[in-house]
Amino acid sequence: MTLFEYLAVAFSIVLGFSVTHLLASVPSVFRAPRRYSNHAAFFVLILLMHPQLWWALWDLHNDAPWNLLTFFYTLVGPSLLYLTATSLVPVDRSFSDPWETHFNASRHWIFGFLAAYALWGIGEVYWLFQVSLFHPYRIVQGSLFVLALAGALSRKPRHDRFIVAMLIIVFIGGQLIFRVNPGGYLAG
Repeated sequence: MTLFEYLAVAFSIVLGFSVTHLLASVPSVFRAPRRYSNHAAFFVLILLMHPQLWWALWDLHNDAPWNLLTFFYTLVGPSLLYLTATSLVPVDRSFSDPWETHFNASRHWIFGFLAAYALWGIGEVYWLFQVSLFHPYRIVQGSLFVLALAGALSRKPRHDRFIVAMLIIVFIGGQLIFRVNPGGYLAG
């Protein structure tokens, strides 16, 4: 077993808990009459980000300068996705409010964790691999950060539809351009 395989167990556990939580929440999120389109679209985005991160962490299999600090910093990414997921769909699902009420009340946390995740992604590859801040994928990461930050700082829920749609477009477009193959980020 390589060091990467050993350390990847921790990333996998956090991502696994998060995905399990999201998948268990699918009926509640998509069941009428509580369903809310912005919440459901954001839910799908966060669900897609989990396997994408798992895929992206493959970049660390050869060259990462592992030490305790880089391990903990790398573990921050899966943890931020978990926090985003549990802010989006609370672990305690005993409330009966519509998802719109929850999303509007929690939007600052939901978008804030996503903004922190985007910022973490920029720092991860810059710090571990010294990949230039001018790498083309920075446009994708920077756009995700700016959109998520706009969502976190906005006080107008009516902007959410545009922000969530743009997050999905930027995320999926960026993955199709840069991340189709493992290690695609560093090769791009």
